[in-house]
Amino acid sequence: MKVLFVLVGLLFIGSCEQHSEKEENKELTELMDRIKTNKDTNAMKELMEKADDSNGFFVSTSKDVDSAHFRIVFPCANIQEKTLKMNSKDGRFNVYQIFANRQYKSDDNFAYSVNYHFLENTKDQQVINSFFDNQRDDLLSRVNGKLESEQIIELQGIEGRKLYISLDHMDTKMTTNFYYRYGVFYNITVITPNEYLFNKKSSNFLKSFKFI
Repeated sequence: MKVLFVLVGLLFIGSCEQHSEKEENKELTELMDRIKTNKDTNAMKELMEKADDSNGFFVSTSKDVDSAHFRIVFPCANIQEKTLKMNSKDGRFNVYQIFANRQYKSDDNFAYSVNYHFLENTKDQQVINSFFDNQRDDLLSRVNGKLESEQIIELQGIEGRKLYISLDHMDTKMTTNFYYRYGVFYNITVITPNEYLFNKKSSNFLKSFKFI
């Protein structure tokens, strides 16, 4: 159906405070180019084992025009990937998930994830808005959550939604960005303790998501 290649790079920065955003973006671009041309998977695995607290650079690439094309920077190197089988009124479908579980780690957040799945390819804004509404309602139902706020956001000219959700019976919040592009629906999420809802790692993770 589609081919997904995961390129996880480790970003070593001696002094982050001394790097401007432009310099960091340049390093990420150079890193992505290096990883794409590096076929030594053993060397990549060794790097990951040596630097658990380094950033994980995830790039989704495919020759299929209708596939997902994005990049994102996780605040840790231990990134996992899996396919979830989900049910809906229209039948079963696959959700592709990239995530990092940070519970019991030295982190302000519990988890980071990118989920995406395939929907009808349309440019009709009314249909796209219905996608957002349906996905929001489905997410709230699945996590038994309460919607605290919903905002319209934009990324690279693509309109999206930002949701703040309280999880039932837990002192925990979800911050979720929704995007729809070329028939692919994206859900980028951070799960955070109430007291750390607005923190730098969460913000940097959400901002690092880019279409490519």
